[in-house]
Amino acid sequence: MSTTIPLSESPPWSLSKHILDQDGLSGALHLLAPGAEQLCPGPAPGGRLVFVVAGSVTVQSGRTHYILQPEETVLLAAGSVCTVRNHETGLAKVLVVDLAPPRVMRDPALTTLLRG
Repeated sequence: MSTTIPLSESPPWSLSKHILDQDGLSGALHLLAPGAEQLCPGPAPGGRLVFVVAGSVTVQSGRTHYILQPEETVLLAAGSVCTVRNHETGLAKVLVVDLAPPRVMRDPALTTLLRG
C-alpha cells in the first residue's frame, strides 16, 4: 500500500538582476511573482529610489507602507531599509536604485587656505 503525500504549493518566487553600479549609484531590477517579497540589501547610503515598471507593489520602510502602481516612484531617506511586496495576482517589475551619499561642498577659499 502506497501513501500519497500532497505537495505543498511552492513559495512565491522573485528574480533579481543587478543592472547599475556607477558613480555611487547601485541598482537592481526585480521580478516578483504574486505574493513574493524582496528585501532591499542593507541601508541605502544616500537614499533609495523605488520605481514600479509593471504591476502593483507595497513598499514597507520602517512603519510606513507605500502602495505603488505602474510608473509611480517613492524616494526613501538615507539609511532606509525596505521590503517590496507584490500584493497583486500578476507579476510585478520593480527598479530599486540606491543613491550615492550627498557630496560635501567646500568653500574654494577654505580649500586654498588648507593647501597653503
